[in-house]
Amino acid sequence: MKKTYEDSMIVKEWITFALIKLMNEYKFEAITITQIALTAGVPRITFYRNYKTKMDILLQYNLYLSERFSKIIRDAIENGNCMYWEILFEFIRNNQEYFHAIISAEKGYLILMTMNNNILNIAPQMDPYYLHFFTGALYNVIVYWISNNFQPPSGEMQKKFKKLITDKNYESVICCYIDFFQKLL
Repeated sequence: MKKTYEDSMIVKEWITFALIKLMNEYKFEAITITQIALTAGVPRITFYRNYKTKMDILLQYNLYLSERFSKIIRDAIENGNCMYWEILFEFIRNNQEYFHAIISAEKGYLILMTMNNNILNIAPQMDPYYLHFFTGALYNVIVYWISNNFQPPSGEMQKKFKKLITDKNYESVICCYIDFFQKLL
C-alpha cells in the first residue's frame, strides 16, 4: 500500500502532539524517542522516517504555526480587521498547550527567533535594533502571560498590550533601569 502525503501529515501530527503532551509531563531532555513513538502510537522507525531529533519536531511545528499565524493576519488585513493584538493573543491561547510546553521546557527562544525573523522580513526598512527591542518586549509579555496560565483572557490582554505600547511612561521605566545599573556599581 502506497503511503500518501495526507497519511504522512497525520503521522507527523500524532508525533508532534505526543511530544507536546510529554513535554507537559516531563523535562524535554528526559523524553525519549521511544516514549514519543509509544504515545503517538507509531513504531520508532516511523519517527525516524519523519524526524531526526526531538528538536526537529519543535522546529517544524514552530514554522507551521508561524505560517498559519501569518495567514490569519494577512486574511484579517484583507478583511479590514485591525485587531492584530487580539488576534495574536487569541492565537496563542488557542495553541496554549504547545506554547505552555515550549516555555516550560525553556525552549522559548524558538518563539523569539521566529518573531524576530518574521518582523525583520515584514519591515526590512526599519531599524533592526528598534524591531528587536519591540519584539523582545512583546515576547516577554507573552511569556509572562503564558506563565500566568493565560490570564487575563486574550481580549483583556489585547487592551493591556495596546495600552503598554501607547503609554508615554517609558521615562519612569528607564529611570528604574538606571537605578538598577547604578546599584550594581
